[in-house]
Amino acid sequence: MVFYLNIFKKKPIPIKIQKNNECLNESISLLQNAINSKKLDFGVVIKTHSDNLLFDFDTIPENIIVVDHFELTIEKWLSKSQQLL
Repeated sequence: MVFYLNIFKKKPIPIKIQKNNECLNESISLLQNAINSKKLDFGVVIKTHSDNLLFDFDTIPENIIVVDHFELTIEKWLSKSQQLL
């Protein structure tokens, strides 16, 4: 886990990069545990791959944002572009 260097309300913002062997739910849960144990306010999960599992997006805590890793964003874009050809 890394921390965003910009301090918000005098607290760092942890960033969790999803590991290859983690589903998104696991990454979010691990980050939420870190936020709670360190008494932080917000966190960021960087999604590195799409899960085969169905994901309930209502379960993302309001204090966590999930963003796609740039490689995942490019892969999605290329896949979509290929379908158009």
